[in-house]
Amino acid sequence: VAATSDVRVGLSAELSRVGFDAFLPKPITKREFVSVLKTVLGDKRSGGQIITRHTASEFACKGLKVLVAEDNPFNQKLMMMRLKSFGCEAEFADNGAEAVEKVKAKSYDLCLMDLQMPVMGGLQATEMIRRELSKDLPIIALTAAVLEEDREKCTAAGMNGFLGKPVKAQELKDILIKCGRREG
Repeated sequence: VAATSDVRVGLSAELSRVGFDAFLPKPITKREFVSVLKTVLGDKRSGGQIITRHTASEFACKGLKVLVAEDNPFNQKLMMMRLKSFGCEAEFADNGAEAVEKVKAKSYDLCLMDLQMPVMGGLQATEMIRRELSKDLPIIALTAAVLEEDREKCTAAGMNGFLGKPVKAQELKDILIKCGRREG
């Protein structure tokens, strides 16, 4: 990994030719450095372009297995398009009870959980997952309810984060990068 203050045009191609796998222009944050290292170590491409902070960001979500508990077909379709564009593998549950069953049957990197669903809501489903199945699965609330009281209920139920609806693409990607890769 080349870390340099030199940022002239063509430098990344030059570094790639002499054998570097990644290039980071200074200043470098710890998060960028770790992201680039993880990307280099996990890069299965042969002869691919040199890894930069931008390509590391693009690859950060690739292959994440995401469960989306959402009862609205329009919202499901929108989440499917967004997650697919980030390289994620998405599955859907139409309610909290179905989400609990899917978590029982399969391993996921992250769960996006709507709060208001038929059969079983997101808070109850999260409490059940935490109590009976997994303390480690990152569960992120999806809701139009954005009051501090709502956030406190989500945290109390065991959720790890909060995305307000409508979900913005960059906020979703930030959550996926932050919570989606568990070290194991």
